[in-house]
Amino acid sequence: MSNPCECCQTKLRFIRLINGNFMHSMVIPEWFVKYFGGKIPGTVKLEAANGNIYDVGVTESMNRKILQSGWAAFVDANKIEENHSLMFRYLGNSRFKVTIFDSNEENPSADDSLELDDLQMLSKDYVLSGRCDLTVEQEGKIHALIVEIQPEIPMLVVLMKKTNVEPCNVLVIHKDYALACFPRESQTITLQVARKSKDWPCNLRIRRDGGCNLGEDHGSSDNSKGASKPPFMLPDRTLLTQAQEKKVLEKVSAIESELPIYVAVMNKTSVCRRYRGPYLSFAVRYVSRYLEKKYAAGHRAKSVISLVLQREGKSRTWDTELRYSSDRTVISKGWASFARINSLREDDLCLFKVMENEEPLKMMVYIIRREKCLA
Repeated sequence: MSNPCECCQTKLRFIRLINGNFMHSMVIPEWFVKYFGGKIPGTVKLEAANGNIYDVGVTESMNRKILQSGWAAFVDANKIEENHSLMFRYLGNSRFKVTIFDSNEENPSADDSLELDDLQMLSKDYVLSGRCDLTVEQEGKIHALIVEIQPEIPMLVVLMKKTNVEPCNVLVIHKDYALACFPRESQTITLQVARKSKDWPCNLRIRRDGGCNLGEDHGSSDNSKGASKPPFMLPDRTLLTQAQEKKVLEKVSAIESELPIYVAVMNKTSVCRRYRGPYLSFAVRYVSRYLEKKYAAGHRAKSVISLVLQREGKSRTWDTELRYSSDRTVISKGWASFARINSLREDDLCLFKVMENEEPLKMMVYIIRREKCLA
């Protein structure tokens, strides 16, 4: 594994989002492997923020280089959790400096690294969208499909998430693939499942960065005009059980809010974090559609909205801050006190109602205890 020049060495980085597939092993991006001509040694050294060095073995499977032996020990020793982001900076001599970002910190952007989605071309036949990795079985099935259909242009492979299949969500197409293979004007396109005759008209909307979205884009102001408002909105990647949905609909009907009620399911990060105080994730699309334009103007920080919380039937209020970016929004300051005083637990439901004509932004919080949602 030869060393890049000094200029390249300071820039050669890649980012990985930790999920269930990464806890026991991690795939090295193919573009990084190709940069070194496919020659990655059997052991690399990972340097943690505290200076400790970990030897991690590199194995190969389905033409992919994988950090495996010693990786689980590195994850455990550095308290890496799901949804953390890791930035690997190459230092030379098969050594990497690893910076860990938790889900409440500002993660490095794509501009800060060379791990770009347009380089996720795993073969000349298909492109893998987003920061994800396929299992060996998934990759084998894709190769079998390619042999069968012989595509004329590279196929786009998307690992589906709950946010892609819930109502009123979108499928994001990365700009590099969109520029190469999609029309350059917003229009209606047709999708069809293989070996099926039914056509599915779908809205193709071009984004400013050159990429495109399939489906209804909630962040688009002209697309939302005249659209009926849903009675409530959930965070990304969240689904309610039937019992939870029934209780939520009953409560929402009783609240009678002009704007959709925001519904959050409490988890470990929102009620009891081990190393830092709890925080509550908030759907970016809810903030961009219903709050940002009215409440962010004139604030000292463009990415912060002052938020006052009040529980139903109580007089006490909590001054908090809603911190948002293009891909993540959280209630941090003041949330720990609210969660503690109101004895919030995992799987409790919090329903947030925007109080009209209140400055700064004020939301009434209705709590549905988890015992009420047992099937």
